Amino acid sequence: MLTFYIVLVAATLVLCLLGEEIKQNRWLYLLVCGVALVVLAGLKSSEVSVDSHFYHNFYKAAMPFVTMFTSPGAFFSAEKVEPSFLIICSILKSFLTPTYGYAALILIFAILAVSLKLKCMLDYTEFAFFSLFLYVCYYFQLHELIQIRAGLAIGIVMYSFRYIVRRDFWHYLLFILLAVMCHYSTILFLPFYFVSLRKINPWIYVSVMVVPFVLMLAEADLFSLLSNMDLGVYSEKVAHYQLEQKVNQHQVDPMNMVILTQLGVSIFLLCFRRDLPDRNPYAVLFLKICMVSVGAFYVCFSVPVFAFRTWQMLNSVSIFLFPCIIYYLKPRWLAELLLVLIGLGMFYSLASQAGHLLPFKLVQF
Repeated sequence: MLTFYIVLVAATLVLCLLGEEIKQNRWLYLLVCGVALVVLAGLKSSEVSVDSHFYHNFYKAAMPFVTMFTSPGAFFSAEKVEPSFLIICSILKSFLTPTYGYAALILIFAILAVSLKLKCMLDYTEFAFFSLFLYVCYYFQLHELIQIRAGLAIGIVMYSFRYIVRRDFWHYLLFILLAVMCHYSTILFLPFYFVSLRKINPWIYVSVMVVPFVLMLAEADLFSLLSNMDLGVYSEKVAHYQLEQKVNQHQVDPMNMVILTQLGVSIFLLCFRRDLPDRNPYAVLFLKICMVSVGAFYVCFSVPVFAFRTWQMLNSVSIFLFPCIIYYLKPRWLAELLLVLIGLGMFYSLASQAGHLLPFKLVQF
């Protein structure tokens, strides 16, 4: 069952091993990989994703596009899903048959999400092949094959980080709003515009990770506080996850290997915080987001599904951050070996979760 995914991971690993030899034309190799990933994600069968039935229902419920102007209330309340999804579904239903319209919807999301992320790999790191490897080990399967709305939203957020570095608030805000229209949870990225890109207070950010962990051990349910606030659609999401937890009683290891790996890499890079901005102008930003993601995981730990979704959303920047260890861990082959082991560990973590990696098939028309 996992053969397809193993081959996919192995193919990107080969690029990592050849990295220095093909570095000059890395854009070309990323382009080829991008086309392949778009085809796989955009033309996958509905049987590949456990969430496909949700998207089918959303697509069927979308009302005619003209309704958005004649009766906007009815249009946007047709389904409890982000407005961008309903708009795109409605437009496609106006021109295509249901079968081809739904297929076009999945393909559009794949093209946009994969393209944005590969563009960021070219722009944000000199170790683009390792970023691609980490992406394919975990986030490609999770977001482009399963959680497609989150996949596109994160791609938009990733692209917006260039405007933080350029100190262009209005463009950053515009892209964050676009991302929120694809997935409401991306509003979590908005405050990061205001953090320093050159300085990081180790005591503050270590506390951001440690204090929520201690409160979790003390069984302080911080997540329940959100349910007492009137946050509109966000309150509805919180209530939904709380109900799901009550019914299914999900369990999760608070010290799982993925979190421990993230903690280790973050603390390691924190030791080089003064040099990081000169190596990579985005590195401090990504380090801060990764450390906050750990704290968010423990804050929401009483509802494991929500905790993992929040952590995965924020921690997606790790595909750019983790390769920074190559700057500091010598000899270089040791750092590269560690990245390979981290990627394989992430892949194993995803593969071991029941229902995530289903047998891959292409769509049949």
